[in-house]
Amino acid sequence: MIYVYAIIDRPTIPVPDMPGLEGAALDTLPCQDIGAVVSLSTMGKAPPIEAILWQHETVVEALMTDHSVLPVRFGTMLPDEAAVQAVLVTHYAEFTTGLERVRGHVELGLRVLWNDDGARPLTPDQPPPLSLGSGRAYMLARLGEECKLQVRRKRAESLARDIHTPLARLAAEATRRTLMTPRLLLTAAYLVRHEQVAAFRQEVEALSSTYPEVRLLCTGPWPPFSFVAVRNEL
Repeated sequence: MIYVYAIIDRPTIPVPDMPGLEGAALDTLPCQDIGAVVSLSTMGKAPPIEAILWQHETVVEALMTDHSVLPVRFGTMLPDEAAVQAVLVTHYAEFTTGLERVRGHVELGLRVLWNDDGARPLTPDQPPPLSLGSGRAYMLARLGEECKLQVRRKRAESLARDIHTPLARLAAEATRRTLMTPRLLLTAAYLVRHEQVAAFRQEVEALSSTYPEVRLLCTGPWPPFSFVAVRNEL
């Protein structure tokens, strides 16, 4: 079996001298001006355990030093080199477009933790704190909790937008999701040019000072998993 890590440009440049999964050597299977980085595998399926996941991630990150990279979904295997070549030929146009899209860019991630309303999350299913002496009291209590929830959501959306907007201006592309949990105000990913990474981090620090009620966690640079990771072509 052939394990596939990523699609890269400039396939004539050697891949890093490092082991892949199962300690196997990395190799590049070229197709015109792109290639697939692969290694031989004796596994029928790559188990999603931490050590193997990190080895896959380490290889993809190392490729970023000399190549533009389209990460391939973890666990992708094809039966032989001919099958890999067939995919490269069939999806050559998509791969070259994707590589051009991310050339010179990296992904930066952001998580924003919020300490709003204490430790108690507000949800529609939370029992109201009032004594339920009547149906009317119950309905009023539930209405009050729902109003609090709506106010909190509006505050979250406004704050998330205020944090996300200046960062998105420094990125070619961005994705975001708001209030994934009561404490996770914002989770976002940004496709940023290499030369803009320092400015992006400085903006994160400035936002941390502007909004002391939240905690901003910036990670990366990463391969562009959130933007052009190869999922459906293989």
